[in-house]
Amino acid sequence: MSESPSNTTAQNLPDDIEKNKDIAAFSYILIFAPILLISRRDSDFIKHHALQALYLGFFFVIFAMLPWGLNYLNILIVAGALMGFLEAQAGRYYKIPVVSDLIVRKITLESTFQKLKNFVFKIGNILRRIFTEGPGFAVRETAEAIEKARGIDALRVHSEVEEVRKVLEKTNEKLKVLETDLIALKSNTSSKQELGIRK
Repeated sequence: MSESPSNTTAQNLPDDIEKNKDIAAFSYILIFAPILLISRRDSDFIKHHALQALYLGFFFVIFAMLPWGLNYLNILIVAGALMGFLEAQAGRYYKIPVVSDLIVRKITLESTFQKLKNFVFKIGNILRRIFTEGPGFAVRETAEAIEKARGIDALRVHSEVEEVRKVLEKTNEKLKVLETDLIALKSNTSSKQELGIRK
């Protein structure tokens, strides 16, 4: 009784992931991506991650050649490589936004640059809001993004973050009161010392 190739692949998939997750993670050290892509064609898991890493390396080189102010876009590449590394190490088929769409040719180069431009503007807006609204905004946004990505109710996390923020504000108010008391105490002590010197 022979099995179809798709059944064999489906059954070997967990074995492929378990055996090759460490190697697939190393493909995100961008130097190893082309080597692993060529040498480990037998593993779909390694090919998936190595191909994404190869595209990240391509974008890294392009962004490095941009003028001084724009080459900071490589931070996005490093973040994508780090996420890919962690997800591969965990044994998951992680799809890096934009890069995975390019690989399966769902998007064109023009639409990729449009998505990248929108992403950069979104990051710029987030940074602007952090500097104008303070770090509480960053905590709330980060918590919402993480919880939304995991499919957990972000409102619950938001309320918990708000509670923590309120506790921090109360603590900050108490510290200000203590600081005022300390200043008053110091001035009283120095006044008493001056009176002692005058006697």
